[in-house]
Amino acid sequence: MMIILLSHASIPLIKMPLKNVHQLEGQFDRSWFPIAMAGNTYTVQLFFVIGGLLLAVNVLQQTKDSATVGVAYFINRVKNRLIR
Repeated sequence: MMIILLSHASIPLIKMPLKNVHQLEGQFDRSWFPIAMAGNTYTVQLFFVIGGLLLAVNVLQQTKDSATVGVAYFINRVKNRLIR
């Protein structure tokens, strides 16, 4: 999860040309570019945070209803997500 978040946070740097510094600075002079890059990055990170929060809520609900949460529960959750 951390690798995905860090790679999405560094997408603006990955897509930037590194050989020509003036071209790199020129990208940020455009008004839409920083907004678009930040918007994409934050949207993906927010998606992962909400997904993790929902998974945590589901696990906590399951532990409240049942005494144990085993591997079968997680396999069932993954299967449910793949079907959706």
